[in-house]
Amino acid sequence: MTALIAKGREPRTRKVAYLWRNGNYMYEIERTAGGITRSTFLNDTSYEDAMRAFRMAIDEVTVYKIAV
Repeated sequence: MTALIAKGREPRTRKVAYLWRNGNYMYEIERTAGGITRSTFLNDTSYEDAMRAFRMAIDEVTVYKIAV
C-alpha cells in the first residue's frame, strides 16, 4: 500500500518533493522537475529515519496523517 507521508519544497529550486511509504520499512523521496521524476528509495528504514532524511533535503515540510 502506497501512502503520502509528507510534502515539501527543495530549498534552492523550490520544486515540490514528496515522501511516500511503499510498504513496511520502505520509503521513497520523489522529486519532479521539468517533467522528469527522480526517486530516492529508502529500504529497511524506520519512519523516524525516513522523516529525518526528508527534512534534511527539503524545506517547508507538511506532514500528513497516516490512515491505518
